Amino acid sequence: MPKIYAFYLPQFYRTLENDEWWGEGFTDWVTVKNAKPLFEGHVQPREPMEYYDLLEKETMQRQADLMDKYSIDGFCFYHYYFENGKKILEKPAENLLKWKDIRMPFCFYWANQTWIKSWSNIEGGNVWTYGLGGTENKTSDDNGILLKQSYGGEKDWLEHIEYLMPFFEDKRYIKIDGRPIFIIYMPEDIKCFSDMKKCWDKFMDENGKPHVYFIGRNSYGSCMDGYMDHEPKFAIQEMVGRKYNNDYGIMAVLDYDEVWRKIIANAEVGDNYFYGGFVGFDTTPRQGKNRGIVIAGQTPQKFKKYLVWLLIKAINCKNDIVFLNAWNEWGESMYLEPDILNGEAYLKAVKEAKFLVESNKEIFQGMTLTNMNNMMSERIDSLLRQNERYRNYWEILRDWLNIKVDGKKILKYLTDSNVETVAIYGMGMLGAILYKELCDEGICVKYGIDKDVSKNDKFDIPIVALDDEFTDVDLIIISVVYDREKIKDLLKEKINVEVMFLYEILSYAKQ
Repeated sequence: MPKIYAFYLPQFYRTLENDEWWGEGFTDWVTVKNAKPLFEGHVQPREPMEYYDLLEKETMQRQADLMDKYSIDGFCFYHYYFENGKKILEKPAENLLKWKDIRMPFCFYWANQTWIKSWSNIEGGNVWTYGLGGTENKTSDDNGILLKQSYGGEKDWLEHIEYLMPFFEDKRYIKIDGRPIFIIYMPEDIKCFSDMKKCWDKFMDENGKPHVYFIGRNSYGSCMDGYMDHEPKFAIQEMVGRKYNNDYGIMAVLDYDEVWRKIIANAEVGDNYFYGGFVGFDTTPRQGKNRGIVIAGQTPQKFKKYLVWLLIKAINCKNDIVFLNAWNEWGESMYLEPDILNGEAYLKAVKEAKFLVESNKEIFQGMTLTNMNNMMSERIDSLLRQNERYRNYWEILRDWLNIKVDGKKILKYLTDSNVETVAIYGMGMLGAILYKELCDEGICVKYGIDKDVSKNDKFDIPIVALDDEFTDVDLIIISVVYDREKIKDLLKEKINVEVMFLYEILSYAKQ
């Protein structure tokens, strides 16, 4: 089963440079909080469950716990290292090196760009955000450079790898065949890379260590040991070139499904080739309306489906790693971390996608996925629905058992709401257990509703079909774990009565 590594942005703590360039107290949280919706349905600002500080050990411990809970195999920390050994945003990784008790597998992703002010015309530069500090006081001798990226000579290369060695030697550092992974964002920008690699190889040989395993972003360079798709940017480069028209005045508004399908189609077969996926994408918090790109239409369900597709393709191509963008890139709406809108849904999607692929790998092995046809799509969708049903079923049984262990009663909502008569939709196993428990507690269950009316023989109440006439009750409880919202709408059309799901009754009982 491929490992899933998520890109990790260490921008969420205060630095002297951020204070100077963008304003006192700036972190990427400022960008996130200041975002605004620019069209109907545009989800901004994004609100995390917590606005954390990455210098706090408790924050990184919680992240490690979430990583472990939801089967994320490791983080790729962005590594910012400039000329003369200048570093920035390095503290979270350095702290992790000290905090050996935090189980957080990690590697480095060298973001080897020059940092520039928003008005600078330097190509390939990285601008954190537009419209903040660092743009107003332009002078004739100001070239717009904040931190210059250059690569120097052998002395500089040795200083760099000497800094990296304690991380490479850490037991948690991610390796391939014993070699520490080191990803490079723009390998083509390092004209001296071949010499630098020889220097690093010699250093590792002299210290009796395995050579570094270099991975280039979207790079096919012969000097790289491997290469990966950094998505969705690779797909976006092609799609924005079509000059998408939209009515929002934004540079581009792309479709989530279309971008993901392009990623799946573009993922090639090759030795040491690693696929990339993404959670969401919206650069308007950083880039503003005129420069921003939005990928619209994302949902946890869609993300799970496409991640399943990518994992299947990885299995068939014997690809051991899938990179996800990202764990916490909040300023571009690429994050797995919990937020107010979806809670932990995207993290759950990762775990469920991995479980689905692993438990059905015999079905998927040998499939040709270069051009996924409708049959393939329908097969995966069917398995996803089945997996969702089993998960919902298990969660209801778990909660029900916990309620009993805690000595609480399922009828708490009914008694608090003066419910005296009930009907149950779905007279399968869950409905049957619910029926018995309510009867034991003195609640009058007047009838059941089920597709199979022959179940009349199994109960002391009438079983009616959805098309039959209903008699009045105080409440209808839906016990099934599939198509619940659809069933609720159909019931509300039939009878003017309160309708609740079984899991809602259980949630109330747990309080």
